[in-house]
Amino acid sequence: MEQLVNFIIRPPRAEYNPESDLLDEEFMLKGKWYQRKDIEVKNGRGDVLQCSHYVPLVSPEGKPLPCVIYCHGNSGCRADASEAAIILLPSNITVFTLDFSGSGLSGGEHVTLGWNEKDDLKAVVDYLRADGNVSLIGLWGRSMGAVTSLMYGAEDPSIAGIVLDSPFSDLVELMLELVDTYKFRLPKFTVKFAIQFMRKSIQKKAKFDITGLNTIKVAKSCFVPALFGHAIGDDFIRPHHSDRIFEAYMGTWAIPEVGFFPDSSTASKATSSTSDAINQVRSKRPMSRTEVPSDIPSEEHLPGCQDKDTVDNGSSSSNMISFELSNGHPFDPHVTTTMDDDQYVEYQLDDLTGFPCNVEEEERMFMEAIIESLKDLDMRQPQTEEQAKACADSSESAKKDEINGRDTCSTTEKSSSLPLESTSTQVVHDQVAQKPL
Repeated sequence: MEQLVNFIIRPPRAEYNPESDLLDEEFMLKGKWYQRKDIEVKNGRGDVLQCSHYVPLVSPEGKPLPCVIYCHGNSGCRADASEAAIILLPSNITVFTLDFSGSGLSGGEHVTLGWNEKDDLKAVVDYLRADGNVSLIGLWGRSMGAVTSLMYGAEDPSIAGIVLDSPFSDLVELMLELVDTYKFRLPKFTVKFAIQFMRKSIQKKAKFDITGLNTIKVAKSCFVPALFGHAIGDDFIRPHHSDRIFEAYMGTWAIPEVGFFPDSSTASKATSSTSDAINQVRSKRPMSRTEVPSDIPSEEHLPGCQDKDTVDNGSSSSNMISFELSNGHPFDPHVTTTMDDDQYVEYQLDDLTGFPCNVEEEERMFMEAIIESLKDLDMRQPQTEEQAKACADSSESAKKDEINGRDTCSTTEKSSSLPLESTSTQVVHDQVAQKPL
């Protein structure tokens, strides 16, 4: 369980060397010279954010230039902004980038997938406006950075525009999808139990609620022009997340269809030069990406999941049906007896009663839930078959007794020797025993 919680709030920090992994302090691009200014900005929580601002070495006409703030993804850092800088700088658009709190070389302990990062972004915007060397401010966010940009844009309508690259629409939905994508073979109830458990743990450690990261709701209240982009083959955050956010935006904007076809010869030259520069950057340091930790158990490593009649090796965990709990309350007295796929379980842990106090306690409680869930699934079908067989045997025996003309006592004796699987079976036996010959 600790690995799953850390996957959300404490993923591996991106490791990089500013001297070798960022663009040079002075560099040439398309015949013009640019520079990198390294800056430290403090957020509202007192964390120091490591930032870089890419600007022309000599500002054209000495006027403030538009600025795009690049917001990296989970497990990313400001080095990921190099490609954006190569694309934007020749158009006289400066690029500001930062390590969010809890990421890269910045201070802070936890990553919050946009919740606190939007406050980091506010600190950067306030710095740029106070500095006075930029005019319009735009945002370019990738994955977690896209969610951060959207959340901040909803609070600051003065932002000129947003580029949203692969945002997630709802964090809880994303977590459920990742169970399917990475084949974590857990019953639906167990997954939802884990998510609710993680919700409480994350609230306690990182002070934010994962159910509050719903960008669909945010998109409906954001009026900043946005450009959406999503890789078709993205199997971490699937493209339908961007589709859903875009549909929410459609409710507040009339989206025009714009076509732009530059002169082919000019476009080919520009593309070639930009591509060469980007390839050079990628050869030094590839773009950061989120990786699922290898120590989180998957289908192959989860005990008790092989050779089960209830598990189809060709199906994902989304095909595992919800099921009823056995009599009593093996997990929690507040859990309902049946679970629907879209139903969440609320555990009464607000007073921290029964909340684990260490990693070992977390793992013990979680594994108990898994074991009980799998046991319930495995044992139900064999028990049903035994009951049907016992009832058939008892009926056949009773018929033989009646045909052979055995007396009531012998019939009663034989009936009582049969295994009694349920109350209904006992009633059948009594009726046969008392029936006159």
